[in-house]
Amino acid sequence: MTKNFKPMFRKKVCSRAAATMIEMIVVLTIFSIIGGSLSLSFISGMKIWQRVRNIDFEQNFVFLNLEIFAKQLRQSIDTELAEKKGDAYSFSFPSIVNDSIVYFKYSFDPLSKEFLCKQIKLADMINQDTDIQDIGKKIFSAEYCCFMYFCFDPETELYLWTDTYEPEKFRLKGVKVLAKFENNELEKTIFIPNA
Repeated sequence: MTKNFKPMFRKKVCSRAAATMIEMIVVLTIFSIIGGSLSLSFISGMKIWQRVRNIDFEQNFVFLNLEIFAKQLRQSIDTELAEKKGDAYSFSFPSIVNDSIVYFKYSFDPLSKEFLCKQIKLADMINQDTDIQDIGKKIFSAEYCCFMYFCFDPETELYLWTDTYEPEKFRLKGVKVLAKFENNELEKTIFIPNA
């Protein structure tokens, strides 16, 4: 009887030791997967937190408003009733908004340091002789803001950047808005497709 008992005991010990090793490998694998997923979640959370902390919401607000300006400028039209005009601190142009033509005037007031948008429907401007100076809203505040104009000069047949746009002398091809804030500068160049 002792002969039969010893081989069975040895087989049990070997199979029990093998099962324990497999259990250890499975448990270590499960814990390493859980630990890896927790560390990846922590690392990605830290990256998102750094991104959120570094976002300058005022800068994004300015970019959004400059994109609205760019959209309106790209939809601008040439009409004899209201033409595009511009100098270093203001730019006005007619544009199509929904089903009407709206005359926009974007300007920067150096004294109050505000970038303003004034708008009036072209029909109201023609019928009632309403001055565009009466209507306006603040878009954003900046230390400094100016416009530059990319124009084609038909006399010299050259493209050039100017501080003022005169429709009699040049053909407007694009507008650049430069804005300076406390800690950075923004620049937006808008090319006009129908120019």
